[in-house]
Amino acid sequence: MTYDEISDPFDHIMHFRQLMTLDIGNDTLLCKVFPISLHGQTLSWFHHVLKNFVNNFRDLSEAFVGHYLCSTRPKQNINTLQNIKMQENEFFKDFMNRFEQAVLQVESYHMDTILQIFQQKICLGTPFFESLAKKPPTMMDDLFR
Repeated sequence: MTYDEISDPFDHIMHFRQLMTLDIGNDTLLCKVFPISLHGQTLSWFHHVLKNFVNNFRDLSEAFVGHYLCSTRPKQNINTLQNIKMQENEFFKDFMNRFEQAVLQVESYHMDTILQIFQQKICLGTPFFESLAKKPPTMMDDLFR
């Protein structure tokens, strides 16, 4: 796992913290191990910042995210899903994949809301619609299985 200067820095910090869960309370260790996840210009940036003002991992995280803020991906809200429509001649599986990818970009949601939006996008009376009506999924994985 290395940061590529174009992906979301928030995601990188979260991923790094997840990898370091055993030592999450050890700021010194987090600061020392963090550069392993960097390369190229990002690693050079780290060495410059470290000399100047990093006292703990929180400072390091804030500096990192602040420096690479332009790379953050905007989170979508639930209304984004309302704009997704099945295209003419689009296979149902392809539509489901597009919808699922859009759901992954939504910051927070309730499963009931996702299901309602999804049901609005598929045709009434189809076997899939009927199966959803009889046994509503409780998790995203159930919906896309």
